[in-house]
Amino acid sequence: MEEELPSLAEILEEQTKGSFIHAATSSALFLVLSEIGDVTFFTAAVMAMRHSWFPVLLGALLGNAAIHMVSVGAGSVVTRLLPLRWVHAASAVCYAIFAIMTLREGLRMSKHRAKNEYEQVENKLRKNGPAKRMLSRLPNLPGRLMPRAFVETFALILFEGLADRSHLSTLVMAANKHTVGIVVGGLIGHSVSAALAVLGGKNLALKVNVRSLTLGASAVLILFTIMAVVTFLS
Repeated sequence: MEEELPSLAEILEEQTKGSFIHAATSSALFLVLSEIGDVTFFTAAVMAMRHSWFPVLLGALLGNAAIHMVSVGAGSVVTRLLPLRWVHAASAVCYAIFAIMTLREGLRMSKHRAKNEYEQVENKLRKNGPAKRMLSRLPNLPGRLMPRAFVETFALILFEGLADRSHLSTLVMAANKHTVGIVVGGLIGHSVSAALAVLGGKNLALKVNVRSLTLGASAVLILFTIMAVVTFLS
């Protein structure tokens, strides 16, 4: 008895499922490694020490989610403007650059990086940065509509994360991987990072081995580079 061949619909469904899992796993793993110990991580930890944890956690989650969605959207636009083959080529170059920069940064880090980063964020929050200046112009609005801790955390995460390398990497991932997978995996990664920062607070933040996480993130970027090169050449 001849074995039935799978239909085209079944093949496409299986390929889509596989690419979704791969994209979601890649995105979640990379963002957990790169965001824990990042400036936005310490910002959320410092804010949680000053305010109630729930509005800070919500602000951190939505702030990261907003930037993540913008990055994914930008990456999706790129795929519509360029031929797919050249998207893979550009992705390989970007991954390689990010990998070298991240590896170099990790190798130069001291074992006291977490403590230094935490103190820098504390000092920065005492000053009037762009986010705080913006909030000072709306003194009554946050208190009336939502907790001020939420608004301040959201604004700080948004300003700190706009030029973050992890979000630029997300843009590249979204250009050559399953878009929904990148969205879901990224949101999971950001949620894990924000939850650890807010619920763990200063004690956990100071114990983070930023150097190891940074080197881990560089290893993931090197793997992405190899995969993008192989895809381009195939």
